[in-house]
Amino acid sequence: MPDVCAPITASALARMLSHPSPDLLATLAPIYGANPAITAARIRLLLEAAEAFHAAFGDQPVRLFRAPGRINLRGMHVDTHGGYLNLMTHQREVVLIAATTDDGRCHFLNTDPQHSPVTLDLFALDDRPDFAGTWARFIESEEARVLRASATTDWAPYVQGAAYRVRHGEKDRHLRGLRAVVASDLPEGSALSSSAALCSVIQLALARCNGLDYSCEAHIRLARDGEWFTGARTGLADQSAMWLGAADTLQQLAIRGDDIGTATMRTLTWPEDLSLLVVQSFTQRSLSGAQLLDYTSNRFAYSMAMAVMQIALQRISGDAPLPFHYLSDWPAIAPCLEGGVYELLREIPVEASLDSLRNDYSIPGIDEAYQRYFGQAPQELRPRSVPLRGPLLFGLAESERARAFLGRLAERNYDRAAALMNAGHDGDRVRMPDGTPCVHDVSDAALRAWSRASQPLALCPGAYGASSPILDALVDTARAAGAIGASLTGAGIAGSILVLCARDTVPAVRNALAVLLLSPRYEALTGHAPPEPDAVQADAILENCATSGAGEIDFARL
Repeated sequence: MPDVCAPITASALARMLSHPSPDLLATLAPIYGANPAITAARIRLLLEAAEAFHAAFGDQPVRLFRAPGRINLRGMHVDTHGGYLNLMTHQREVVLIAATTDDGRCHFLNTDPQHSPVTLDLFALDDRPDFAGTWARFIESEEARVLRASATTDWAPYVQGAAYRVRHGEKDRHLRGLRAVVASDLPEGSALSSSAALCSVIQLALARCNGLDYSCEAHIRLARDGEWFTGARTGLADQSAMWLGAADTLQQLAIRGDDIGTATMRTLTWPEDLSLLVVQSFTQRSLSGAQLLDYTSNRFAYSMAMAVMQIALQRISGDAPLPFHYLSDWPAIAPCLEGGVYELLREIPVEASLDSLRNDYSIPGIDEAYQRYFGQAPQELRPRSVPLRGPLLFGLAESERARAFLGRLAERNYDRAAALMNAGHDGDRVRMPDGTPCVHDVSDAALRAWSRASQPLALCPGAYGASSPILDALVDTARAAGAIGASLTGAGIAGSILVLCARDTVPAVRNALAVLLLSPRYEALTGHAPPEPDAVQADAILENCATSGAGEIDFARL
């Protein structure tokens, strides 16, 4: 059985948080670290949740759960295909305070007034035929579509997906419901994984309040599945970061299918002489509509490109096939290729139509995969051709960048670590530093040139193109102001960037970024007015502080 934390009344919790005692601070220190400013901000968020619960539901016995944000320093866009990742938690988080109900009904309130309440019955789908099958089948069913369409607030599908995923795996049990308040200071749509944190904290609360003994790995998969209900086809990286995270720690792992890779995970205590800034662009990524289609198209392109590469490897290797199932397989394959990676990539078309993939390559399961990725998109918006070479080159190179990154930091070879970071962002660029459109050349001529120059794969940008004009401008501004490295984080499109710099350069870098965010150029790049100066001053440019992973805070023993 999981550790059981005794409930505490909402009023007692609020009093405790209003006047933090030494014992309370000692309880929070292993979770949030020793920085008083970080701890004070966390206490304010917890108090907000406790007071909101008391106002909405009265003075009931409650338990409190949390899930931090996450960042990925290297290993962008490769988690769904087994690439290496470098993950850390981020101090801003989603918290949930809950009391149980006996009837299986759940009532979720959000302290953000733009998110209206969500009510659901955990048992409502028990007699529905689609719910009896696999979760993958259910989320593509008409029943799930109707549920999503009935949502009256943006966060409802995430709440539905998280809660019903727990019920789907526990159909033979009587589950208690929740009266819950959610509070968050994790910016939504900012590439810090607020949606995965929301799914994680809801599932954690339902599991703990029902005595369900789930491992970290099980929670990671559950949170991913819950988010898939919304239509996003995310990997397991975000959830892995927030469940496996530890204070002041960078984790490197490769997720291969549903194998989280904890057995081979490497960790590094973050260097004290190095600062990592998380910079908000005040643009939001929403994995819906056109943005969801762009995001999903690149993921689908990976799948097709890797299948084509497997065929090319089989043709090259003949009777001794080289297994290539995940991007992290590349280090074992590379020494066996006489012509090297760039010669191999010439076997991969720059782009291919769906008919060509079916007829010329006979990729098994292509139509099922196409439906899985694009089944919720209107017919007229679904892609008819797929870029192959650029995304594949980016994926191979990015996984190699991520594999080398932790080692460069451990050696304190920060310039080489930053070079990997900069090359990765250059593969995501849409604008050059001079403002002109970025053209990613992955032609045969470019491949030959890289081969002649013996260009290391890890320093070859590739072509993924998931950035935006404002993200590119922030990256270039940080580098020009003295940062040694900068790149987008997460899925891109909008959101945040990461900036690696020596501690003595932080003031200059911070100032240059704030100037850009408040300038007329910002409006020209984004199409909307610059953020308010107070917002930029408060939380636009924060030094990352890795906290402990998702869990419950035990207040009752204080």
